[in-house]
Amino acid sequence: MHTTRMINNNIAEFGKLAFKAIKELSFEQQCIYCAWCMDRLYASYALLMAERLGLEMATLTKACHEQITKTIKERTFTVDKSYKERHSLQRMDIHLELNTLKVEDCAILKLTEAIDNTFRFIVIKNTGLVMLMPLLSIEIIDTILSNEFMIDTSDIDQIISHKLLQKEFEAQLKQLKEVKEYRYK
Repeated sequence: MHTTRMINNNIAEFGKLAFKAIKELSFEQQCIYCAWCMDRLYASYALLMAERLGLEMATLTKACHEQITKTIKERTFTVDKSYKERHSLQRMDIHLELNTLKVEDCAILKLTEAIDNTFRFIVIKNTGLVMLMPLLSIEIIDTILSNEFMIDTSDIDQIISHKLLQKEFEAQLKQLKEVKEYRYK
């Protein structure tokens, strides 16, 4: 396992470690990792999405989440493109409605991006989409640090040492290790 000290030395170090680990995963393992990232955001922000954007978007997001989870669990790795297209269109609409500088709005957008990236990855199998996944939570933390803790997020040293970011780095690297060791039964 990589140490926090290693990550503290350079924020780019986390990116290098995560991206290297993602590249080493099989397609199935990359799907599992995408699902894990998506599930974390969904568990944290789905109710907030329903409150802010209404039942229609929340229902579509839930259906998309369930379809992705099912396709990965069943190992079919195919998705109903009509869900993907509707979700992408609604994501573009809500992006215009929300203020990404607000923590709640940023979190909702990152949830929709996680679902969209996972759909797109399953369809086009571009590893670059998987590499975006760990950054979604980090962007939410960046917004929290700047808005709620009033930390200057351009000061990399302050950000790197913050326990929220350190815990996120550790969770991401731990999950990548677990996914790499995972074998379908």
